[in-house]
Amino acid sequence: MKILILTGKFGMGHYSVSEAIGQEISSRDSNIEVSIVDILDYLMPTASKILYKSFNTLVTKWSNLYNFVNINNEDNNIKTFNYFFVKGLDRLFLEFNPDIVISTLPISSQYISKYKSLKKSNIPLFTFITDISSHSEWIHKNTDFYFVGDISIKKSLIDKGIDENKIIVSGIPVKQGFKDKIIKFDKNKSKEILIMGGGLGLISFNKNLFESLNNEKNIKTTVITGNNKKMFEQLKSKYKNIEVLGYTNKIDFYMKRADLIISKSGGITLFEAIYSETPIYVVNPFLLQEVKNAKFIEKRKIGQVVWNEEMDIAKDILSLINDDKAILKMKSNMKKVKENINQEEILSVIEQFKKEA
Repeated sequence: MKILILTGKFGMGHYSVSEAIGQEISSRDSNIEVSIVDILDYLMPTASKILYKSFNTLVTKWSNLYNFVNINNEDNNIKTFNYFFVKGLDRLFLEFNPDIVISTLPISSQYISKYKSLKKSNIPLFTFITDISSHSEWIHKNTDFYFVGDISIKKSLIDKGIDENKIIVSGIPVKQGFKDKIIKFDKNKSKEILIMGGGLGLISFNKNLFESLNNEKNIKTTVITGNNKKMFEQLKSKYKNIEVLGYTNKIDFYMKRADLIISKSGGITLFEAIYSETPIYVVNPFLLQEVKNAKFIEKRKIGQVVWNEEMDIAKDILSLINDDKAILKMKSNMKKVKENINQEEILSVIEQFKKEA
């Protein structure tokens, strides 16, 4: 059996989810061949580089415009499919000959749904929604199953007319390393804080935070700047008591080691934190999907969100990490979230289609 996972590099969340899904499938059934393809890079290799660069600029410098476009797309569900893509998709299906297509990107769900209509194809299409969102850009008529992060998203999709039997609460898939043994909380060891900015290295905290943490002798702070080389150099040379890392593939290790994560509220980061059982602290979320994820954090009481930029963030963080009772309660709530999701379901659904093939 062959499974094709389609994704894109708008940040690294979508791609990371694709890798997690592929890892999960391959670890359970070595007879399934899994391929991961960046659909934009495949269909338009030159233009995709410009698109990704433009996206990075948009979310880092023009976030209000990004949110405006996102909200407008919610209302109108803008279609970007071009009939020029049909030949490219023909080539894609000829090359990979998949029995199932999995999408972790709204565009790929849109394109494959349209392609299925044009070609009168019944190839199964599974869509994994990578945020706590039911945004209409994910919804396309030829989708066989939607995999969502939380029961609230299932209810929202049902309200939008999606058959509840097509919706599976799987959580947002994470790599196996985040599911492995959790480091037991020890109130007697020194506290550890992990600061991350996501794949784009978006860390917007003021200097006072880093200076305060740098002066805390009983708190170990690690900062992962991702691809933000400029910030890496600035922090590395300035703060001697803070461990500064660039891109790393050991996020699971650092998350599970930490007592508190300070980060953007991206969907994949959120569920990596949940599986690591490490509370997450979010400062002033501004991208629309991250605001929704932040509200989920507050609703489930698995972390803390600061909406007021004028707050003394450093003082608030130090107060939280030294409050063992609050940290343990958040960890307990994260366990409850895990109990209500089922990442195993993807394998059951694949097995169902495998028998029908």
